Amino acid sequence: MVDLLGTLAGFYYYKEQFAATPPRLWFFVSDCPNYTFLMAVSLFTLLKGKRYHLYNYLVSVGTAKYGFWTLFAVLFYREYFLAPENRLLYTGIFISHFAMMLEPVVILHKVRVRWWYIPASLAWFFLNDFFDYGVGVHPWVPEHSISTLMWATVGMSIGFSLVLYYAVKRLRRPVLFDY
Repeated sequence: MVDLLGTLAGFYYYKEQFAATPPRLWFFVSDCPNYTFLMAVSLFTLLKGKRYHLYNYLVSVGTAKYGFWTLFAVLFYREYFLAPENRLLYTGIFISHFAMMLEPVVILHKVRVRWWYIPASLAWFFLNDFFDYGVGVHPWVPEHSISTLMWATVGMSIGFSLVLYYAVKRLRRPVLFDY
């Protein structure tokens, strides 16, 4: 339920950017709400006893990556996001995205990975990065130092794809609780 509420709040947050973006690109605008929704689907299917390993791995990478991306962006552009007039909103966003970044821990023990999940993940997230920075549908942020944010995002695609792959390989029991 928390993921679904976060999804609705995220889509509301992006309403102005949706209005300024062609509908065919909307999927690439709202990364965080997309992944909270996909995580809710993942949790639902796991509770029903279904295991879609590649899907769950990609959702875990995306949820962690975009949760971390938001933390990074809020701190990187802190003079804007944490200015007095924005501080309350973005403090809440920071806290919720910190939780989002950690959420894959809940499902990783249910995921089995194969070596080819890494190139599949990289292809998918590099495509997202291309749309964000090549096409220009990244979340609206102050435009200065956008290349730094772009390269950090590409690094997150690589880092989270690898870290979660190896975490899954090592993790065979629940971290918090089992279901």
